[in-house]
Amino acid sequence: MSGKKRVRTEYMKEYQQKHIDVIRINVQKPVGAAIRKAAKDSGQSLQGYIVDAAHDRMKKEGKPLFIDPDTEKAADQEHKEPVSDEETGECASSTGDITEDH
Repeated sequence: MSGKKRVRTEYMKEYQQKHIDVIRINVQKPVGAAIRKAAKDSGQSLQGYIVDAAHDRMKKEGKPLFIDPDTEKAADQEHKEPVSDEETGECASSTGDITEDH
């Protein structure tokens, strides 16, 4: 591994540990297939589709979109929503969590 690539990999790991919360979900295979197809049909990644759905429901229920993990209180946070696949980097795909592959 080249020096630049190693530095980038270490940076990504550090960033992910500080800023990315990996959430695993388990669903029955027919449900997973339906979610994957809906995401694909909408032109979104699986992660983006699921995060958008969660945000839509949270807004509908009047829930805050950001909570400070230390205080568990609503947080004013300037952040793009939803978190993009690029921001999560290798985190989701390397853990086998929410990915588009079966």
